[in-house]
Amino acid sequence: MERKVIEKAKSCFYSKEQPRAWFYSRIVREQQLFPLCGQDIPSIMIPGDFFVIFTVKIPEEEIIAVLEDCAFDEVAQRAYSQERNALRSEKERPWALRTYRPFRGQLQDAKPSFKEMLRIAEEIIDEIGMPMSSKSRGRRRKYDWTQILAVLLCKGVRSFSDLERELRDIGYCQVDGRTPCDSELHYVYSKVPEEWLNNALELLDDKVTVLYAKFDEFLNEFVIDGTGIACDTLVEREVAMDKRLVKETEEITILTRIVTNTIRAVTSHTNKIAALSASLEPGSIVYGDPEFDVKANYSDAEERKLDIVVKPKNVEASCALRRAYMEKYTMNKDRYGRRKLGERPFGNAEKRSLKCYYRKDKEKGMKLYFCAHNIFAYFSNEKWCDLFARPPN
Repeated sequence: MERKVIEKAKSCFYSKEQPRAWFYSRIVREQQLFPLCGQDIPSIMIPGDFFVIFTVKIPEEEIIAVLEDCAFDEVAQRAYSQERNALRSEKERPWALRTYRPFRGQLQDAKPSFKEMLRIAEEIIDEIGMPMSSKSRGRRRKYDWTQILAVLLCKGVRSFSDLERELRDIGYCQVDGRTPCDSELHYVYSKVPEEWLNNALELLDDKVTVLYAKFDEFLNEFVIDGTGIACDTLVEREVAMDKRLVKETEEITILTRIVTNTIRAVTSHTNKIAALSASLEPGSIVYGDPEFDVKANYSDAEERKLDIVVKPKNVEASCALRRAYMEKYTMNKDRYGRRKLGERPFGNAEKRSLKCYYRKDKEKGMKLYFCAHNIFAYFSNEKWCDLFARPPN
């Protein structure tokens, strides 16, 4: 992986010189014609414009007539939805009509094997190097720590015991017919600094972004959002004036790239973007919900030359900047709806039954999980980008 390619993918603006005619690389059957033509294409989809080749036996006049009916039904549905939503409070209104990316069925087989994930992890380690120096004193290391680090990056929601069994099944990192035990894996994990995991997250995000460089599109749209991850430890809380033991929750905040659904940075719960925005390119767009502090975040965004959109909340009426905050939010209200897409990683985590079972360094454990999330995202985005091709000149 060449660094110059990654720098191109991270750039905010691309040249407009190349023709932007992209074709879906497969022939679509007749029964898929009308569902595809009547489908809303998400505004964040890349490529936004492309051609699809159909094999049809229906007369042209009949196709046009059906498409007219579909267009009328769509306009009527939009008008009805707008009238119905106008009766709701702003908090209860949906962000927009639900839209799905077409050809989703083509991505169902984009689930990588553990060996394929290890290949990506090894490339990342080769790029950023080892987090600890080679051992010069004491007992010699039995296993290759480079391979163990690759295993840890692919850990995901697996426990260390499950990871041990996975290694035994595929025979990876094997020495004298034996693979690392769960305690060995945990020991190496305890030696990995969080800063190294931060670099791994950024590089994995860059690696996925490189896949979209051929489309020559703007890619630097991010969402900053927080959630609570359930732990398996108990804490004492007062509920209804009575002390009870409840499950602990690890509060985290993540920075998500919208187009690729990859995580750029993870930190403990905060309402300031300064903790996550250090790696962003100037000109990047960041969306945040009303819980994020408006004054501090706009000030930080101006210093870093970022375009941030946050819905103002709890801003004093006497504040001189209140009007400027509201005007910017009103001007970008339609675009601000994309903020909801930043919740997709939380949905992925819930689907994978993520739990934070680390007794300490919980934030570090969440960073390790999202490294595996980015590796999964690499294969699904690679599959998606391969669906489109530009014909030779």
